[in-house]
Amino acid sequence: MLTTDTAPTGYTYRRDNADVMNNFFIEIVTRSFTNIEEVLKNQRDNVLQKKQQETLLELEKVKKNWNQSIYSEVNANFDNYDKTILKSQATAKNPLKEIAPNSDQNMK
Repeated sequence: MLTTDTAPTGYTYRRDNADVMNNFFIEIVTRSFTNIEEVLKNQRDNVLQKKQQETLLELEKVKKNWNQSIYSEVNANFDNYDKTILKSQATAKNPLKEIAPNSDQNMK
């Protein structure tokens, strides 16, 4: 039997019609007596599920770093806010305290 591998360059052997019909009937029988359609559909769906799972795993790896960076950023902003509040409260309780150092410097 001649195979397509043994064909000269640029030529292909003619495929036997019986072989094509055998494949056709095999496909019909396979679809009739098995759940190949479901298996093929599940394989397609599993590819999407695998991609989603891989993405979720990547996000889980990055999650700790994100949490730390967000936490430090929020803490820095809150610290600045707290300092501003404490400074304004101190100024409200003792308004002369802030004026006094400036007046001493101006006299020198």
